[in-house]
Amino acid sequence: MRRDFGFGLGRLSVEGRRSLLGLLTRYRAISAIVVVAFGLRVVAASNDFWLDEIWTWMTTLQMESASDVLFRIRDENNHFLNTLWIYWLGPNAGVLSYRLGSVVTGTLSVAVAGLIGNRQSKTAGCVCSLLMATSYLQVHYSSEARGYGAVVCFSLIGFWLLERSTLQPSTRRDGAFAIVSVLGILAQPMFVYAYGSLGIWWLIHTWPQRQHLRHWIASG
Repeated sequence: MRRDFGFGLGRLSVEGRRSLLGLLTRYRAISAIVVVAFGLRVVAASNDFWLDEIWTWMTTLQMESASDVLFRIRDENNHFLNTLWIYWLGPNAGVLSYRLGSVVTGTLSVAVAGLIGNRQSKTAGCVCSLLMATSYLQVHYSSEARGYGAVVCFSLIGFWLLERSTLQPSTRRDGAFAIVSVLGILAQPMFVYAYGSLGIWWLIHTWPQRQHLRHWIASG
């Protein structure tokens, strides 16, 4: 039994590596930009805390439990997921550790922007990812222990899912969009602006379909 189980894991691991290699080969230009973007964000995140980050860090010192993030801390500096991350790491972690969530989500934003643009053309995908990778604001958001980098990331993922679901409806994508929306709110409540914008975009792009459905119902 052990041998069969081990062989299964090895086979899945090889298949996983092949799948990943195929994905990187298909999007090799975007992948290269993502790698550069990650390095740029790590360098930018390797400096001292600034005011709002210190404020959040000091807030976590007063927390008695993780639930305080939602029910006890009442100020606009409380970006829920970021505050939870700093609280979970404790008061003595390194600066880069506190900013890791922003670095990761900021880098992921570059990849998702490339995938969105790639639907138009490979050139558009590279341009989108390159703009996200080198934008001063995006590098700034992705290198501070705040929720702005994450909310940009979840907004882009939300659009990517919604666009795919519009072209090819899927219950799984709808469920994923709901999860991303919750995470976006927890990252930074300003996600509601992105959510509203995505809702308007969805209404505009599905209006012809709904008009056709209404005509079909009326004629039936």
